[in-house]
Amino acid sequence: APKFRGVVVRRLTPQINGPGGIFETVLNLHSMVYPVKSLKIDRRNGKIRYPSGAEIKFQHCQYEDDKTNFQGWQISSALLDEVQQLTKPMVVYIMSRLRSEAKDKSKMRMTCNPAGKGHWLSQWLEWYLLPSGLPDPERCGKVRWFTMQGSEMIWGNTAEEVQEQVPGCKPLTFSFVSATVYDNPVLMERQPEYVSWLEG
Repeated sequence: APKFRGVVVRRLTPQINGPGGIFETVLNLHSMVYPVKSLKIDRRNGKIRYPSGAEIKFQHCQYEDDKTNFQGWQISSALLDEVQQLTKPMVVYIMSRLRSEAKDKSKMRMTCNPAGKGHWLSQWLEWYLLPSGLPDPERCGKVRWFTMQGSEMIWGNTAEEVQEQVPGCKPLTFSFVSATVYDNPVLMERQPEYVSWLEG
């Protein structure tokens, strides 16, 4: 879609542009679908433009004030990679930019590693976790509903449950999907020793 505008966010620029970083990884994946010459690749500004006119921008958000760099943006899709490295105000601010002229609904996806007790992300995921802190296989993948009230998320298992708590709100959906290294068969085939590195 020509009006699609995506953004990929990491905390630091070297995490985006480093060897095997997310920018290089995305380009490698795209080369399987698009002839590389059909893409306009702006490495300096971290931008990929597609033949349709759609664009993806790679952006860091290192300091709290960096979130205002997203001011005025209209984002069709946001991917926050290693979101546990970002602060809650950063994530909430980027979430507020999810509006777009593209035909599909705007959405946000986040990847994370365990954040630990007391971390804002652990609080968002609490319903999906066992008392031990590990993912609850019975709940992972289930859709929940939420709305923001100030900087707090108000949760419910249905949109109606949220609206009972915050009348007149328009709840959004949220889901958490747990995965381990064993859920990545390509990596396991290419680098079976990676598990040993993680364990070490």
